[in-house]
Amino acid sequence: MRPDPSTTVARTYESVRSAIRSGALPSGTRIDEADVIRSLSSSRTAVREAFTWLAEEGLVERRQRSGTVVTRVPNSFTGDRFTGLVEHLLYDRVDPAPGPVAARIVSGGRMRVLSHLLLTGGEPVAVRTVYRSAEQPAEGARPEVSGSAQSDFRATFGIDLARIDTTVEAIGCDEQTAQLLRVAPGSPILLREQVLVGVDGAARLLSQAHYAGARSSFVAGLAPEHPDAG
Repeated sequence: MRPDPSTTVARTYESVRSAIRSGALPSGTRIDEADVIRSLSSSRTAVREAFTWLAEEGLVERRQRSGTVVTRVPNSFTGDRFTGLVEHLLYDRVDPAPGPVAARIVSGGRMRVLSHLLLTGGEPVAVRTVYRSAEQPAEGARPEVSGSAQSDFRATFGIDLARIDTTVEAIGCDEQTAQLLRVAPGSPILLREQVLVGVDGAARLLSQAHYAGARSSFVAGLAPEHPDAG
């Protein structure tokens, strides 16, 4: 069970996990327990409990003699398009447009539904399902895959892409997705939903990607609209 966020254990866990995710503690680094206790004003018990949670997520390993060592850094994704992901096709089919999806994007009554398992370094990162009109070709306009979103969208739909609306929320993992992501059913995962909208104002593609929560993070940079000169 994840520590209560109000406890010292949780604060220690979150601080160390953040250092791992940011690269301050790269893979292979030995984490000095005494240094964590001192820098975070934590107890030895709290630090060891936090390390246990990180070990359960596969981010660290407790080793005899060498102590706690970082074994994996969570995947960090920036912006709306990711590089380095490998696609494994799960299915590609044409179905009647589901009501909730048809109400959100142009469908023509029938939809092409493509589902892929996304991997990095041979490890499953996400299960992504894309919905679009069955009248469009199977390829093109694939969010979260390296390339140009604008050119992919234009090639697929014949118009320019105006925007991508993105929402990320935490949900419990269903059994089928859990099996694909190699996580426990019910464990927290991230649902990243994208709607691609053309310059005509019509939403033409819906992507729903389920990410293994303990292995993924999304990074956004924000610059001021009118930075001071000089």
